[in-house]
Amino acid sequence: MLKSDSSMKDLQDKIGKVLSVIPLSPNQWTLLSFLLALSASFMIFQKQFFYGAFLFLFAILFDALDGAVARATNRATKFGAFFDGLIDRLTEGFVLISLFFNVSADFYTSASILFLLFFGTCMTSFVRAYAHHRGVISDEDITKMGGFFERGERTILIFLMLLVYDFNLQWFSYLAMLGAVLSVFTFLQRFFYVYARGKNG
Repeated sequence: MLKSDSSMKDLQDKIGKVLSVIPLSPNQWTLLSFLLALSASFMIFQKQFFYGAFLFLFAILFDALDGAVARATNRATKFGAFFDGLIDRLTEGFVLISLFFNVSADFYTSASILFLLFFGTCMTSFVRAYAHHRGVISDEDITKMGGFFERGERTILIFLMLLVYDFNLQWFSYLAMLGAVLSVFTFLQRFFYVYARGKNG
């Protein structure tokens, strides 16, 4: 739902030009974002949710820069796009799994909700990628598919969940429940989008 408008893309490209002087390839920027995500997961396992929240935020910010650096240095590749998408999924997955194992012992309801959030997150990405892989939808359909609760919204919500965990578990549960409902809704939204375009194929 949150889309990068032209002004945001221009800002990313300007930052990409500045960062292009650093001797790191776009894939290395992607890998750096993943290392930050792993650090966030470790802090969550250690119940340091506040620090985990900001490490996760930095991981997302660094992840947004790899494409800008690739464009600035003319090193955009198909593998780079694949690698970036893979790291996106791993980043969210590791953080959510860390949260799941942290809350499962004491908060069964929250753990169940986190499982639904994780399921919806995985399936939202999978349904688009697999439908495109099988030729059910075209490249143009991919750009039009969208979704109510995409990665931008999910990362904001996960960041907020981590921030409030130490202060108000009830709010944490509410945010997790909201994320679970919206992620499953977006999965179904994309499924019916694919169904509408592929039912006659």
